[in-house]
Amino acid sequence: MNHKIELSIIIPVLNEQDNLLELVQRLLNIIRAELNIKYEIIIIDDGSKDETWLNIQTLNNENNNIKGISFSRNFGHQYALAAGINNVKGEVVFILDGDMQHPPELLKEFYNKMKEGYDIVAGVREEDKELSFLKRSFSKFYYWFFNKISEVQIVPGTSDFRLISNKVVKFLRSLPANDKFYRALLPWSGFNTYYYNYKPNKRKSGIPKYNFAKSFIMGFRGIISFSSKPLYLSVYLGFIIATLAFLYGIYALYVKLILHAVPPGFTDVIASILFLSGLQLMVLGIIGIYIGKLKVQVIKRPDYLINKTCGLKIVENEVTEYEKDTIN
Repeated sequence: MNHKIELSIIIPVLNEQDNLLELVQRLLNIIRAELNIKYEIIIIDDGSKDETWLNIQTLNNENNNIKGISFSRNFGHQYALAAGINNVKGEVVFILDGDMQHPPELLKEFYNKMKEGYDIVAGVREEDKELSFLKRSFSKFYYWFFNKISEVQIVPGTSDFRLISNKVVKFLRSLPANDKFYRALLPWSGFNTYYYNYKPNKRKSGIPKYNFAKSFIMGFRGIISFSSKPLYLSVYLGFIIATLAFLYGIYALYVKLILHAVPPGFTDVIASILFLSGLQLMVLGIIGIYIGKLKVQVIKRPDYLINKTCGLKIVENEVTEYEKDTIN
């Protein structure tokens, strides 16, 4: 009998008690009717405050192919993905969110496309006209800005909704970085990727977990993780400000010595001081963030803490050796 798991599914969830049962049932319908392969579903509860964990336990009692991990608190979406990636056993791994905006029915399409020789099949979200103008504008600006300032290019509209091969999983496990940002890590890796356009579903129940502030913070961390250009930007700003200050000094001398007038005084000086002080704080903050990332790497705290599991023998932050010949 073949006990090899062909498909693993990772679902990070946070307060998704009203969506989880239907999502899993739809996935099971596809697996049984369309794929007929050995599978496992790993659901990571990222510190939910509702009945999400009870639902996971219920699903595990009914089907031992469904397994659960519960964090001790909310560590964040990317770390929930890391916990799943560290513990999957499948030959391919399907990743989707628990809010059902990622259509689970695309599992079959992704799976068939990967058979053509791709290492990654990534979903590309079509623009949702029902989203607010501000949110759509921020999303467009972020992808544009990230691709301008970073050494890696992200296809606009991509997220963590994708199917990845076991080779990619081994690579992700081998990474020592604590501050993971998978939607940039995977394009950076250079694996053979197919981008699949899809129309997102509407959230059935609950509220979005990524508000503007959380989206901004995650995006900023991604930029810091994949680019040193903000540090160079501080140098450029310093040079520009110094040049402007030098030119203003020449202008002040010209007004005083040639025109015999009184140069603009108190207001200009205060405005310049406040501007330069704010700029210095910003630059110091950017440098401090980079130093803070180094501190995190040196301290080597675990990415997450697991409170309990069901149907699963946990592998705590497993790091496997990544053989170069697995890419060749």
